[in-house]
Amino acid sequence: HGSLAAVVEEFLRKYLAFSRTRLRVLDDSWVTLGLLDCADAAMRRAAPFETTSFRDGVSIRVPGEPARWLLALPQPTARDVWLGYEAEGLVGDDESWRRADIEAGWARVTAATSGQFLPQMLGLTDLGGVSFEKGCYLGQEVVARTHHLGKVKRRLFRAAWQGASTPGPGLTLEAAFPGTATVISAATTSPGRGEALVVATATGRASAQGVT
Repeated sequence: HGSLAAVVEEFLRKYLAFSRTRLRVLDDSWVTLGLLDCADAAMRRAAPFETTSFRDGVSIRVPGEPARWLLALPQPTARDVWLGYEAEGLVGDDESWRRADIEAGWARVTAATSGQFLPQMLGLTDLGGVSFEKGCYLGQEVVARTHHLGKVKRRLFRAAWQGASTPGPGLTLEAAFPGTATVISAATTSPGRGEALVVATATGRASAQGVT
């Protein structure tokens, strides 16, 4: 997420000093678009979180079904792609994309929720977002131990909310089950109502309805 660019840059620079790698945070000359349908065979074969080439940039397969892709493109290319789909009446908005994220159970971390949860709490292991076969990384021991012991105190729920405004990431809400729920992302489905992904106690119901 763009709100974490500076955090990721600071974290990685310590390790890039020991490799032939350079890091550059992209500015407004690059644009991210979401794609719901694609004829490119390589992109369709991509596994969740796998990156493939697209025009002058890259595409990343988003987890969940139906298939979706995130495109990172130079601004002129992104403009051409957008106008092409707009001419066919096939463009949407950020709210509909967030609803699709919630339906897929894809909990994207932002600055408001960074550093608070293990991957298992966000359901990333269920989506194939964590490898237990690759080399070491910071925090690997905790993640691996949690995976093998199967003990997670909090986990991801799909919840219904109601109120005057859409709850923002990081907001703590009272829930219909014991404890509280921390909002990861939320979207509206009708005035004053919507759905959200929240992290709550693992003893909560599988359907966390009634979050207010």
